[in-house]
Amino acid sequence: MTRHLLFVCHANIVRSRAAELLARDYDGVNGDWEFDSAGVHALTGHPVDTDMGQALAAYGIDTAGSRGARQIDGDHIDAADLILTFERAHRDFVVRNFPVAARRTLTLRRAAQLLENPPRRAEGVSLCVNDDRAYTEADDFADPVGLGPAAAVAAAAEIHQLLAVTLRGIGAIR
Repeated sequence: MTRHLLFVCHANIVRSRAAELLARDYDGVNGDWEFDSAGVHALTGHPVDTDMGQALAAYGIDTAGSRGARQIDGDHIDAADLILTFERAHRDFVVRNFPVAARRTLTLRRAAQLLENPPRRAEGVSLCVNDDRAYTEADDFADPVGLGPAAAVAAAAEIHQLLAVTLRGIGAIR
């Protein structure tokens, strides 16, 4: 059975697109998982941000010709086994507009924190969906858009690092 992980940010041109593309290209990702992304206020049809595209090139990812940004909708929610947002505000948007997704929606930072040292025999997705702690500013991942190439490089590196923990924790990496 294929499982689906959805990444969500504001416009779907920087953080969530980077996470989707990095996850798809991550060394050791198994075929049991598919990755997608969308925005809560997507710049529908726009390509990946230029600075982020250049940052992703360092990971061997070519964003030229990749699909444009998409607005999150019910089809994305229905398909997703796990929804990882980049800010509390994105999580709040998902939960408010798609209440059925509340238990399987959390921030990427929260997921990585939960999955970094999971209890023995804990199944990663279950560990995430059963987290009911309040969210704080520490769960947010700042938007690097408009801050220049260095900010995009730093964001890509941090997303890659958070994915290492998260993808391993949910069993998406062999």
